Amino acid sequence: MFDAVSALLGIRQRNAFEGQAAMELEWIGDESGTESYGLTLNSSTRPATLDWSSMIEAIRNDLRAGGSPAMISGRFHRGLADAILRVAEHVGMERVALTGGCFQNALLTRCVLRTLGDAGFRVYRHQRVPPNDGCIAPGQIAAAAYMGLI
Repeated sequence: MFDAVSALLGIRQRNAFEGQAAMELEWIGDESGTESYGLTLNSSTRPATLDWSSMIEAIRNDLRAGGSPAMISGRFHRGLADAILRVAEHVGMERVALTGGCFQNALLTRCVLRTLGDAGFRVYRHQRVPPNDGCIAPGQIAAAAYMGLI
């Protein structure tokens, strides 16, 4: 979705390296706003799914109305944070672990930490290893140790 939104905003149509469009979308994001693009959580399916169509339509409407890429990027990131909150509420656990390459995105991480924290969730995130593929080997070691293999 990061690449798609970056392309819609005219920021980046082709990546020269993995994550380039997402990084450029992050860098321009306006953090001063409070509005976000909504994603619909369909909890009647197993597993629950997010419907991205309302977000994409809202982005297109803001573009047509002359909305700035910075404002749209900010709303996009806050919308993802709101969606993560809705999923966490749906699952019903008070603890949430943030991991994966998307959480190298500092803007997204700040939005999610604030949104989940304000809602009373305990949030865990990477401190000593990166949230991307760089943590695979330490994770494998931890799993092997847990299973008594080492």
